[in-house]
Amino acid sequence: MNSISLENSLSGYVQLHKDLIYIKNHNIVMRNDDEFKKDEKSVIIISGGGSGHEPFPISFIGKGSLNVAVCGELFTSPSVTSCLASILLSSQNNPKREILIFINNYTGDRLNFGLAIEKARTIYKYEKIKAITIDDDCAIDNPPNSTGRRGLTAINIAIKVAGALVAQGYTLDRIHEYCSYLLCKRMIRSIGFSFQYDNVNATLRNINIGYGIHGESGSLKINYANCFNSIIAVLLEKLKIDDIKCDKIALLFNNLGGASEFIFSHFIKEFMEFMRKYSFNVVSIYRGQFLSSLNAQGIGISLIKCDDDVNAMNIVALLDYPCTAASGHLFNSLRYDYVSKEIEFHIPKSKQIEFCEKSLYVTQHEIVIAKKILMKVCEAVNYAKAELNEIDREFGDGDTGTTISNGSKSILNAIEMLNFSNPHFLLIALSDILMKEMGGTSGAVFSIFFQCASNAFNERNEYSIENWLNAISLGIKGIIVYGKAQFNDRTLLDSLKSGYEAMNTAINESSSTLKCVEAFAKGCNDGAEKTKYMRAKSGRAAYSAADNKSNMDYKYPDSGAMAISIIAKTINNVYKGE
Repeated sequence: MNSISLENSLSGYVQLHKDLIYIKNHNIVMRNDDEFKKDEKSVIIISGGGSGHEPFPISFIGKGSLNVAVCGELFTSPSVTSCLASILLSSQNNPKREILIFINNYTGDRLNFGLAIEKARTIYKYEKIKAITIDDDCAIDNPPNSTGRRGLTAINIAIKVAGALVAQGYTLDRIHEYCSYLLCKRMIRSIGFSFQYDNVNATLRNINIGYGIHGESGSLKINYANCFNSIIAVLLEKLKIDDIKCDKIALLFNNLGGASEFIFSHFIKEFMEFMRKYSFNVVSIYRGQFLSSLNAQGIGISLIKCDDDVNAMNIVALLDYPCTAASGHLFNSLRYDYVSKEIEFHIPKSKQIEFCEKSLYVTQHEIVIAKKILMKVCEAVNYAKAELNEIDREFGDGDTGTTISNGSKSILNAIEMLNFSNPHFLLIALSDILMKEMGGTSGAVFSIFFQCASNAFNERNEYSIENWLNAISLGIKGIIVYGKAQFNDRTLLDSLKSGYEAMNTAINESSSTLKCVEAFAKGCNDGAEKTKYMRAKSGRAAYSAADNKSNMDYKYPDSGAMAISIIAKTINNVYKGE
């Protein structure tokens, strides 16, 4: 008997849609109609995320909408490998294709899609690929900069708008500009809430305003209400409706999966009655299940500003533009196809990496030192596993040590196959190992760091202290771009920044390599210790700390920053001959 699984779910869905195909080893669903397969010029639209939000993304695939959906397990981001596969497969390995990726603002989605984009650019030479992060949630008034606002139904709206523009022949730059404008100017604002309906007493209980699509608790709870009026008043306040300066708006009502049609329609009626006291001209209403949270009893509302001819575009006309997606305005007939439409796709190896060419500037002595450093670092973080877990338990999941230890063991298992004679390919290989084997947010962060750091060795591939300084800088920038953490957010960035600055000073003073490495180790340790006195502004702790105005007392520094300090200290010890 087949077990309930994502693979079976996607396979069953594709059997009912003749113009779709399922790449089962990556959990990718893609257009398979002749027009798409023969098109070599149009912009390709990719999106995805964890499953449990159906009908998004798979039911939004079609002409005039999404082209490719990458699906993770329930409420879990798709892997970097699958995200990369979606880029290569949909473009038929043509790096000249224009590709636009929509990413909902959740850490795992940002990191994994971000690393896939970096690999597509660095390894496969894709130059015309852009991404847009969706952040339309209004639940928290002042969200931390490092996490930002969550992505809600604006992803459906943006995909529909972009699909219409693709169908009309617009370029990647123009589509990216317009969709970015909609988000940056907060033309789309969304919020959701959950509740329990007591059908005996016809009342609402346990109302959770700001409820997240992964089941996250909201920012405000109301124990009881006999109608939606008090809830709607809070929703409109969160949406900052009094600050909207335009005449026309559109509304999108989203069923989070478990709200009955009876309740859903009642809410819309009450909401529209509230809208009467405002001077807006509601030019269009969209309703239904766009982005669910499994079967949560909840409803979301998106408000869309419809200024005429913004950027010479009419957003309502774009939303109404015909498309062939199952959840679009025009629907295809459904049928069950017994013919298997499952294929496997394996990402081709880069010829450069496959041949592992040697650098002309690396000596045998440097190869021996590099290998010894990597082995000692792996051993050190393995030894510190329990310590790092204890530190992480203070405000995290208590698994930092375990996660980093898993990554180090994977590196040790592959160490004899690594190419230490070429630092550029060595760092890419380390990124690949950690991407596949380390897991968690830490795995994605370290993988992005190594992938971006590898670019420091493109022009002159040598183990110089100046190149390593540049590599650290590029790695830091990669984490900031895709992880959205900033300095002083109480993360490993604070340790890396302090180490970078100390090393940079030593280099500018013409210090020896050993002194530069010593400066880096001391700087990393100092930076890690300082995190003990910083408020958490990134990761899981950020949301709970967002509305906490009092100072938080930490017993330990940040676990990730301490891991960096351990790594830097180990590198220094190897250089000193210890």
